[in-house]
Amino acid sequence: MSLPKQLLNLTKEVFGSDEFLIEDWDLDRVYVTYESKEYTIRMWDITDSRVDWTLFRDVDNGDGTWHGERQKEGVFKIK
Repeated sequence: MSLPKQLLNLTKEVFGSDEFLIEDWDLDRVYVTYESKEYTIRMWDITDSRVDWTLFRDVDNGDGTWHGERQKEGVFKIK
């Protein structure tokens, strides 16, 4: 399945750059590598005109599990 253009635009807006790699995505998450670190963009309240999002940096707990540290949040307006 090809990457939807609006998902790419959302990721560019979140990072303020196009120097990232989208590793995977699903209905409400985008898994991204940026500057050798792993991130997850979590999308909330998805409508035809906007998406509320939160960026988490993925942190390895050292025991095979991980957690996300909230970095920032915002609203992406769909054009």
